[in-house]
Amino acid sequence: MPKENHLLSLEQIQTAAREVLLQNGYHLPTIIAQSESAQIVGQIPELGGTGDEKQAQLFALGFLLFQERVLKALHQVYLITEAWSVIFKQPPADMEVRPSQHPDRVEVLIIAGLNVIEQIASLTMYEMVREAEEVIELIEMNTATEGSEVRSDLLNAFVLGFQAGAQRFPSH
Repeated sequence: MPKENHLLSLEQIQTAAREVLLQNGYHLPTIIAQSESAQIVGQIPELGGTGDEKQAQLFALGFLLFQERVLKALHQVYLITEAWSVIFKQPPADMEVRPSQHPDRVEVLIIAGLNVIEQIASLTMYEMVREAEEVIELIEMNTATEGSEVRSDLLNAFVLGFQAGAQRFPSH
């Protein structure tokens, strides 16, 4: 008899994230880590300021998750977070201004996913339309172009942290 798959689909994650955002008006950075038989959902009250700080933080979270011994393996992981984004018609020669400071920035909800077993990444972005500080609409943005590769340094850091925990404490 085939084993029942308990992994959440990207569509389920997207629906839940949209509901949280529309209900609360914000979405705390959230990590969802899953194995075949268990899942962990955790909110990150403060995500680091720089990319390096965020990667170090996600590495540490992955490492700590392994130590908790709730997941024996990591099959897929999602990171849901709000951010600023700038969509360019053509890539700029250089990116001197951070998206949060760019005059053409938009506020977005990002759902980044990684199937660790198959090494398939996904990325969904929704532009957040606000009125009087309340999110009234989410517009899905087309983020991938044909032949483009989806990659998340933050999710990769989380997975590396989990794997480092497994190497450090092999008697899981």
